[in-house]
Amino acid sequence: GGLTLEAGYAGRLSRGLLMQIDTGGWALLFKDPKSGITWKQMSREMREYWNAGVDPRAVTTNPALIKQNAFIENQMVGLTNFYFPGSASANYYNLLWGQNAGSDADAMHQVDRIRRPSLGNNCMATSGCFTFYPPQSSGSSTWMNVGNANFHAGTLTIRRPFTKGLSFDFNYTLSHSIDNGGAPEAGGGSAAGIMLNPFDYRAFRGSSDFDMRHNVNANLLYELPFGTGKKLLNGGNRVLNQAVGGWQISTIVRYRSSLPSAVAYSGLWPTNFSFNTIAYPVGPYSPKVQINEFGNPAIFASPKEASNWKPMYPGEVGQRAAVRLDDLFNSDIAVSKAFRMPWEGHRIQFRAEAFNAFNNVNFQNLSLDANSPSNFGQFTTAGAPRVMQFALRYEF
Repeated sequence: GGLTLEAGYAGRLSRGLLMQIDTGGWALLFKDPKSGITWKQMSREMREYWNAGVDPRAVTTNPALIKQNAFIENQMVGLTNFYFPGSASANYYNLLWGQNAGSDADAMHQVDRIRRPSLGNNCMATSGCFTFYPPQSSGSSTWMNVGNANFHAGTLTIRRPFTKGLSFDFNYTLSHSIDNGGAPEAGGGSAAGIMLNPFDYRAFRGSSDFDMRHNVNANLLYELPFGTGKKLLNGGNRVLNQAVGGWQISTIVRYRSSLPSAVAYSGLWPTNFSFNTIAYPVGPYSPKVQINEFGNPAIFASPKEASNWKPMYPGEVGQRAAVRLDDLFNSDIAVSKAFRMPWEGHRIQFRAEAFNAFNNVNFQNLSLDANSPSNFGQFTTAGAPRVMQFALRYEF
């Protein structure tokens, strides 16, 4: 019946893409030669104390709450009895959680770079200042060819050319895009295209920020069957044909499935100073677009679910694509009619258009900072509502 059907595959394997790594950050994998413990292992142990509910204020009066960690005792001897009588490990825990709210980068910055008169104008690090950080800076984003991405898609198109007053196109794409970091063309200043872990380029590999599993677009043009040469009112007089003939309806429909996003945890800098913290879930969760307990559009039933998300461990990257946002649906419809004038080559065209014709609500700007639980998981804006416009054009 004049239909054409096309099926295809589209793929792109990208290697050596330009991305940034923090070449000036601190030594996440620095190993204490005596104990064989790395900074990352030590920091994870300190985080576990916090996860277990150890209050840094209680440690100041009972340092034994923090067991001596060989890395800290060997590499930060200057912390022993520094803030209060107790081991270097207890004092470091106080520095990390009592004074820097759990920001590992800030705590290590003070250990490594701030000279203390009580230590003979030396730093707390056993090997002296700049043991963990380079002297020049606390971070240096450097462009390198370390990006890696895969895109695979299957496409289906059904097309009908304009015949007997009707034409349409229907296009569907099923795809998956995977990469190891956000693309630099997405913006974001110095943090654009940053590799979250400078020592493991695959650490953040997962579904791309722009990954659309399902993408549909369709268009249709239909000429109403009224007037001369049509099925209905074919034998009408000239006035009737002028009124009912030549009307056309056209529409464009678009749908895409939801985009992935990570959950943030602001205020902490556990891996470097170039990007904020990404969270990971500590228990099961079921995100879906819904109305939460406060009557607001959200992906969780309650903002209290922020407590289910913890900041990523030091030296790591958190969970990528942890949730999916709202999907998008939009329909634009236009109705048009041309009225012929008594003079040859003259006519008046009427056109009525409705954008987002069904006034579909597409939620946007999801609040996903687990360290701001008051509005966690809530959408803050929506896409444009229905807009209508009308036009008359005289053609000659």
